[in-house]
Amino acid sequence: MFTCDCIPNEEACCFQDQGCEEFSREECLDQGGVPQGPGSDCTITECIDPPKIVHEISPDPGTNPCTGYIDPRQESTNGVDLNRGLRSANILFNVPVFGTPAGGPVTPANFMMRECSGGPAPNVTNVMTIGGNPSHLRVIWSRPITLQEYTTLRANVWNASGIQILNLGDLGPGNSEPDRVDYGFLPDDIDQNGRVQPLDLLRMRQKLLGSCPPSPTCPDCGGEELYFDIDRGGTIQALDLLRWRQEWFGTGNATQPWAGIQLNCPQP
Repeated sequence: MFTCDCIPNEEACCFQDQGCEEFSREECLDQGGVPQGPGSDCTITECIDPPKIVHEISPDPGTNPCTGYIDPRQESTNGVDLNRGLRSANILFNVPVFGTPAGGPVTPANFMMRECSGGPAPNVTNVMTIGGNPSHLRVIWSRPITLQEYTTLRANVWNASGIQILNLGDLGPGNSEPDRVDYGFLPDDIDQNGRVQPLDLLRMRQKLLGSCPPSPTCPDCGGEELYFDIDRGGTIQALDLLRWRQEWFGTGNATQPWAGIQLNCPQP
């Protein structure tokens, strides 16, 4: 019987520091690199950083809301219709991005949305550059993200050299992923732990009294209004404490009591 101790075909593998080594595709991915394709080698390959979402807290404007954000604000204007919630995000990339390897504008077709429990997610309906900057995009979808769910927004874009954004899959809570952001929706969950509990009320009171400890105890990534402006009125005020209590008990414009409720699944 003939056996072959074949060595997998090696190709150029580029790293974030723009260094290049030659590995098989699988080894390159295991090392955290970006495979450059069959037939490539480091003698002729110029490593260019692939596009990625900038997750680090950056001067406004940036990626906003931050990945992992759970929207704790009101879900309804009348206690019946689910007509409030996150319907857009500003996504900042490290380089200008394009809709195809050959260039062209980014369109809704370059974004996919998915819910953590497998239910129907919103659809991206519009993509606009912010300030004419092709590395900073405003992505708008068809309806508010679903209550008690994490919704993932994933980008499939290319840089000016035709290099595609890296897809590493879901990396779980606390990890920044190069091609996606995760957003949850759970009214009253100010402390962002995925469950509504009395500690959230304490954080609301501390914020109004000016005694709230810095982030992460009192979150502010993307702007403190995202966490404490419960009625979505544009300012943080005493009325937001009343709205928080109404959400807790299921009165006012709340569609149900949210006390003790948790997200259906952790951040993907």
